[in-house]
Amino acid sequence: MQLYNLRTSMLVLKKIFIILITLLSLIHLSILRGNEDKIESINIEFINADKVSNDKRGNLILEGNVSITTNLLEFKADKALYNKLDESLLIENNVKIISSNLKIDADSVTANLLERSFSVKDSNLNFKNTSFGSTQDLKIKTSGDVILIDSNLTNCSEDDPIWEITAKKIEILKNQRNAIIKGIKLNIKNIPIFYFPYVRTSVGNERLSGFLSPSLRQGGDGIDISLPYYFNLAPNYDLVFSPRHITDRGSGGALEFRYVSESSRGKLGIATLLSDKEYKREVGQGSKRWKTTWTHKTNIRNALFTEINFKSASDEYFFRDIGDGQFGESKTSYLPKNLSMLWKTSYFDMGLELNRFQILNPFVSEEYKVQPKLNFNSFLYKKNFSYHIASSIGTYEREGNKLFFSKFNEVDRAYLGQELRYLINLDSSTFSFSLGSDITKYNTNHGNFTRSSPWFEAEYRVFLEKNIHGVQKTLTPTIKYVYVKEEKESHLPLIDSRIFSTDYEGLFRRNIYSGFDRNPKADKLIIGIEHTSSFSRNKTTLFSLGKALYLEKLNSLYTLEEIDKSPLVGEVTSYINKNSRYSLLLEWDGKTKKINSGSFGFIYDDKQKRRFELRSVYRRKNLNPSYVPWLDNLSATNQIEAIAHFPITKSFSIFGRLQKDIDRSKSVDILMGFEYANCCLKFGIMNRKWIAEDYFAWKNKYESPYLALYNGHEPSRLRDNLYLFIELKELGRLGKKVSKIISSQKLE
Repeated sequence: MQLYNLRTSMLVLKKIFIILITLLSLIHLSILRGNEDKIESINIEFINADKVSNDKRGNLILEGNVSITTNLLEFKADKALYNKLDESLLIENNVKIISSNLKIDADSVTANLLERSFSVKDSNLNFKNTSFGSTQDLKIKTSGDVILIDSNLTNCSEDDPIWEITAKKIEILKNQRNAIIKGIKLNIKNIPIFYFPYVRTSVGNERLSGFLSPSLRQGGDGIDISLPYYFNLAPNYDLVFSPRHITDRGSGGALEFRYVSESSRGKLGIATLLSDKEYKREVGQGSKRWKTTWTHKTNIRNALFTEINFKSASDEYFFRDIGDGQFGESKTSYLPKNLSMLWKTSYFDMGLELNRFQILNPFVSEEYKVQPKLNFNSFLYKKNFSYHIASSIGTYEREGNKLFFSKFNEVDRAYLGQELRYLINLDSSTFSFSLGSDITKYNTNHGNFTRSSPWFEAEYRVFLEKNIHGVQKTLTPTIKYVYVKEEKESHLPLIDSRIFSTDYEGLFRRNIYSGFDRNPKADKLIIGIEHTSSFSRNKTTLFSLGKALYLEKLNSLYTLEEIDKSPLVGEVTSYINKNSRYSLLLEWDGKTKKINSGSFGFIYDDKQKRRFELRSVYRRKNLNPSYVPWLDNLSATNQIEAIAHFPITKSFSIFGRLQKDIDRSKSVDILMGFEYANCCLKFGIMNRKWIAEDYFAWKNKYESPYLALYNGHEPSRLRDNLYLFIELKELGRLGKKVSKIISSQKLE
């Protein structure tokens, strides 16, 4: 068992700044009673006490249940002295300062009404019973300056705090535009674990150069630490430099440059390890590693836009080794290198795209780079009629590995699509019909092809609405006819077409594929009905049922026989009560009496933080074979997932997640653990065993990864890790939140 990837997001310094400055800002705002206008003077509005007298010096002496209200604060105490000549005020003995959000207990308060300031000695702070602190001397001026001497702050229990932040001196100057903090310490159970002598930082929108929060992470490569420094170069651009050291790999750093102008904005980033010892040992190649990123957007004119998205890395293992995947390796499969321009008006838009990418996953080779592609769309409207024309011209080349079973590696494609639509809205129904055509021409390394597909569709939809006891109910019957002429060529390149998921809305699509490369024949009548019930708080129960009748028989994906009707598609989403809800999606084949695909989900979540989720996903094996048996097996799914989180006591809870493959009678992901939480501390332990994809190891293990797949080998391995997570509330955590840990990974 391995202690793996203990990653910390304890951005301690930044959190300390945020907590201190937020509290001080709240103190200031509480004193000003939310008034953003500058207060010219401090005025006494009301005075009351059990006994009022005068001395020889002209002091007004207040004794017993003293209450003084100013235009800033309300004071309560046992004794007070007020001198009208020099406008001074001294409040002593059991002093309480009261505002809407803040309570202060102090030994004494001295106010100089002429200088518009007051000083609070030996005070205890209580903000909304959530944050507590103390300070020997608190000075606040109506100008906005705040000074604290020998202060501490915590969000824990006031009596026995687990953690505490202390500072020798804090100055917030000039209406909170910047702050100077000296002698910052973080103490856990009175043990100092962090110290920083001097910090100057911005408050509000003011930007100042200086150190940002350090980042600390501990994992399989040892300690990973970086200390960013922020350079405020100009109002419209800045720079962050972050030296970095990974104990088992080496040293490096990162630069991030941001810029903005009237028409453009962007960000340029560079990260590197100057010498990666572990990488050199593993692959036996150069040890210098890097990545670059550039994102840029420009609005040249109101209707003309450009966008750049460029990413690159020294090697395909960079994100595996130095990525941010904590509970498994990075899922980054490729890095985009995209350039696009768009000209958009009220009647048309025209765009130019240039798309390339760097492949990181050895199995991602089905993608084409675009060099370039020109798109044009035009829209015309006239009363109930609309006309849409879409065209695309592009050159495509397969990026990366060329599959031994794929012949279209270079393709020139031209597409032209037209649609004329008529829509009329009646009192409680709509009627529409559309006709159009899709023409696609290909020039490939294996010949030239043309596909032409005229089509027609008509739809009638009725809306029946009724309010029953405050519940809005809607019943929507729909009938639709779709005709698509059979395409001349069936074995065309597959550049950007992917099959849509089977659901109620998908049943009514003219084309079950995205993109321009697939437009199968259709002569079908689709009938469906949808029912919704809308309750309070935006809760809606939905039921839908639909089926397609094929006037011209089609081949089934699952039986390889000709069929004259589609499976019955049904969906249900409903609330059982305020804590429970469920959803069901089903595709039922009436001829074979089998389920083609389906999913079920149940969720229970209450105010006691009890949570239970149950999900299942099923999909029959597609009998239309591919060239890779492993990929054919992926077309079939039969998995179930259960998630649970139950409090045992007020502070202690257990959680777990199980994913099981029913066909293989094998658990693919098991997770269990516990969590302890109180007012300011959370910690827990979790064990996880799962089957993970291991593409990168495969590339080095097999000469041809695809040939290995063809022979039945699967790119997977069993992993077994132990995780620890600790959180000091408001300061940060080691590890992820439990809600993230037990969230559904695959069956959503």
